[in-house]
Amino acid sequence: MCAHHVAAYCSNLAVRSCECARRCHEYLCMQTDHGEKCHEFPDEPRWPCFTRVALPPEQQHSMAPEAGEAGVKCFQGYLPDAKEIPCADALGHRKEATMPLSQCKDRCNQRGYCIQVKGEDRGAFCMCDRGFAGEACEAAANSCYKGCNGRGTCRDGFCHCQPPYFSIGCTRKNVYPVDFSRPSPVNFKIYMYELDSRVAFEKARHPGGGTYDPHYLAYSLFLDQFLESKVRTEDPSEASLFFLPAFNMAYTGPAAYVYHFIPLSKFVTRRKWCMFAREYGCIHPLRDVIAVPHQARDDAFVDAIAGMSVDDVLKSKTRLFSFVGGTRHFDPEYSGLTRQLLHNLTQAWNDADFEFVVGGVPNYPAHLRRTKFCLAPYGHGWGIRLVQAMLTGCVPVIVQEHVVQYYEDVLPYETFSIRLNNEDLPNLRELLRSVTDEQYRRLLKGVLEHRLAFSWNIAKGGKAFDYTLLSLRRKYLNLKSLYVGTYDRATQ
Repeated sequence: MCAHHVAAYCSNLAVRSCECARRCHEYLCMQTDHGEKCHEFPDEPRWPCFTRVALPPEQQHSMAPEAGEAGVKCFQGYLPDAKEIPCADALGHRKEATMPLSQCKDRCNQRGYCIQVKGEDRGAFCMCDRGFAGEACEAAANSCYKGCNGRGTCRDGFCHCQPPYFSIGCTRKNVYPVDFSRPSPVNFKIYMYELDSRVAFEKARHPGGGTYDPHYLAYSLFLDQFLESKVRTEDPSEASLFFLPAFNMAYTGPAAYVYHFIPLSKFVTRRKWCMFAREYGCIHPLRDVIAVPHQARDDAFVDAIAGMSVDDVLKSKTRLFSFVGGTRHFDPEYSGLTRQLLHNLTQAWNDADFEFVVGGVPNYPAHLRRTKFCLAPYGHGWGIRLVQAMLTGCVPVIVQEHVVQYYEDVLPYETFSIRLNNEDLPNLRELLRSVTDEQYRRLLKGVLEHRLAFSWNIAKGGKAFDYTLLSLRRKYLNLKSLYVGTYDRATQ
């Protein structure tokens, strides 16, 4: 319905049918205590759309109408009182104008949308649906987890598995009766629920597939490794924990509210969990796992000190302290005021040993490798800077007030980092210069020992998946020991 063949989208990159817009609104929006919230869907209900007046709702596909096509009306939005407008205005309201398929090569083989960017000479071109590639979307491109393992056909990111296989990536074939077994007191197992794709599905971001910010794709990398991990069980009665594959970024976004998990939240419960009411949520230190984010294109970061000894890394150090990035003076909340305070301090100090670069530097991973201490602030509740510092052999100076760190329950942070708060920043120069050579060597040794815990790149030896499981098991033991309830009562 929302698409013209196999893929469905709810973004605003291409103009679509009004019926599609209405159904996307129903699927991706919900009423909350904060008003109506939507994700990956235009909040503006006056976004242009079109209707083929002779077709019933279930046949209102989103193939862009041809110029002068009879029986097509265009509207300034999908609401019942939407004003009718010329279709040329509706299809061309964006810089990326939606064109009829006849304007693109081979009509994009009806596997994509035809787009023309205003002001550019390239003419109309195909933006292929997920699962297809080529100038005219003529080639298949497997976009499914595990490539369906050769056990099925991939369509729009969904595996159509050959019997007896099923599940994401066609990775299961067994079903067990209720209470077939029981959890082992020794083995740790996780059962993954098989959710209806209408509830949780990694939909493409927009026509042409598009990509989500890779910094937020740790959930996908976890799932890719979990699907065929030995910790996964097909028998729910022997599971210690249960996993809901929610496909986070398909329904939410960076620093987003949990109520953006619209379809899943409608399906699972009507309870108002703590994260519905607070901007960054509430992390329970005995129950919740804080998994490390994914550093995009992390090969360069991991390789920055690959094969180097502590002495080798020490020899490469040429500066005492560095931070490279924006000050974000307009957004002090982003780093809890840490960036702004430190920028002002470094300006006043004018000390060559304390570098605050506004913007970027060439070969950023090498720059970090040559630095002894790197600032690791948070950004709207978490921070990629800690990951970057660890991977490149720079001792992180963590300034993240009220923030629990990744795998803090299983990693000895005191052996590879320095933890400060904003009150310490005026004395930062004295504090870092007081670290002796032997103390720094011990910290750097800790960085090299634990840095791969901060990488999801298994081809480079990344161990983030292993540490996520280790932390999950620790939290499971906390639950079994009833620590959580005791902690809650003690802090009330």
